[in-house]
Amino acid sequence: MPAADYHALALRGDGEIITLGLTNFPEFAVPASATNVIAIAAGGQHSLALRRDGTVVGWGSNHYQQNAIPASATNVVAIADGRTSLPRLEE
Repeated sequence: MPAADYHALALRGDGEIITLGLTNFPEFAVPASATNVIAIAAGGQHSLALRRDGTVVGWGSNHYQQNAIPASATNVVAIADGRTSLPRLEE
């Protein structure tokens, strides 16, 4: 179960994400596009989900563009997250 500063994530067998923690932070609101999820990662105040089709969904704080998933990020097989930010991928 990935955990970060103010939240934790759990992934159900059906691909649904459950969030635990403080509800007044944006990382708590899982977007509707986070369906058919096979992996999750929690950052400081943001989260990532890897979908079965190899695409990535990001949500929560975006102060460092950690949720700016490039369109070229397809066929992804694994994800990881950091406390504050991720390296920005350039197309």
